[in-house]
Amino acid sequence: MQEPKQNATRPNPFKTLYGRFLLALIIVGIIPFALIGFVIVNIETRALNDQSTRELTGLARGLAGELDTFLSELLRDSQAVASLPQITSMELPTQEAILKDLFVHYSNYGQMAIIDLSGQILTTARPQELINISHITSFQNASTLGQQSWVIEPGLFSDTLVLHMHTPIRNASREVIGILGSPVPLGTPANILAEIDIGGNGEAFVLDEKGLVLLHPDSAVREARRSYAQWIELPGEGSVLGVGTARYTIDDEPRLAGYAPIPNFGWTVVVDRPEAEVLAPTVATQNLAVAGLLL
Repeated sequence: MQEPKQNATRPNPFKTLYGRFLLALIIVGIIPFALIGFVIVNIETRALNDQSTRELTGLARGLAGELDTFLSELLRDSQAVASLPQITSMELPTQEAILKDLFVHYSNYGQMAIIDLSGQILTTARPQELINISHITSFQNASTLGQQSWVIEPGLFSDTLVLHMHTPIRNASREVIGILGSPVPLGTPANILAEIDIGGNGEAFVLDEKGLVLLHPDSAVREARRSYAQWIELPGEGSVLGVGTARYTIDDEPRLAGYAPIPNFGWTVVVDRPEAEVLAPTVATQNLAVAGLLL
């Protein structure tokens, strides 16, 4: 006796009570839950972006003030040295002796030198070749205009950039009789950048007036001189304060940044972090929303 054939057609699951309940659960529960999750992720993302850029800008402002103070003190120290009687005497043995003593206390300078008005180095704190430096812009301004001047140019004996500082030496009649040279290796102020704790893979660096990297804790990055002018609003015409935030991609990695100017030098401090680190707290919420949608 043959068994009755079973019906091969399966019933529509959504016509059963269980199917209708499941459909209602999806429409009323899971989909709204997932959508709410994505909304929360979006809100969290914006909040974290805003919070991070405020923190980065605050760090940039503080660091800009610290660097401005540091560099201004170097200029004032050079003025103080140039006004010492042993320096204004223009007696080479006396000048050489005092420079060697002072160099121990002013260790941020890479050298201290006395230069005549033709640009010829007369004596130095550290032994070096006594060459003519009349080609350096800051020396030209100091000797012809009688004003303390500085410029970023390659060092005298290498292509490494140096902050050249030149200060007029005056006699009792206030006539310029010589120039004090006090160059500062850019690695010296860059050490200040290395001390700031940004967290994770954050970085702090300084751009020059053209938007090129000038100071960076990593000497290789400093020498590469990458331009950030397309992302950073530089101080000057069209920028009242030179303070702001930016988002850019470096080596295929999106980064968030805050920046602020160093007022007396025309430079800009930038503090940035990878965007992935900033948004890391939203990952758990996003994963939960995706799981709810796929469930």
